[in-house]
Amino acid sequence: INRPGEEKVGTLNQVSVTDSLKFLYKEQLHINYGLNPEKVAKSLMNMWKALKQTMPKSFDEPKEYLLLKTMGVNVVHRIYRALVPLLSRENNFTYELFLKLFTHQDSEQFFNDEYWSKENFEGVKKWGIGQASFKTAFEDIWMNGINLAAEEILDADPNLTIKL
Repeated sequence: INRPGEEKVGTLNQVSVTDSLKFLYKEQLHINYGLNPEKVAKSLMNMWKALKQTMPKSFDEPKEYLLLKTMGVNVVHRIYRALVPLLSRENNFTYELFLKLFTHQDSEQFFNDEYWSKENFEGVKKWGIGQASFKTAFEDIWMNGINLAAEEILDADPNLTIKL
């Protein structure tokens, strides 16, 4: 993550990351679901660790993939936001659970390096760039992948309304 005033070494600016996490405080998810700052930080680390396990090339060659760019961080943090109510029921924000969700047969189509490749116009790149594309990409991944995995793994009610 590139910090203001420092030499650019990563693919993300600090503002992109902080902007993608504002929903936690704006929507008071941390309060509504009993997540203190340490729990939020640990659960986000667990999620990103599971993503690294699932998509190693996206981390090894970040300039070739969109996961560690503004698009990816915004989409992934929207997924986190949608998962918080489900994961809070069991207080389970473990690396193992995130890995299970990302590698599930219904969601694995979205959690592989090829889907996030900047060269793949059939992957996440098909949605374009900008705030509207973050939401559209998230909705596709949620409705056609993670939601289905969560139904099975977390025994989630398929009719549960999640703020998209």
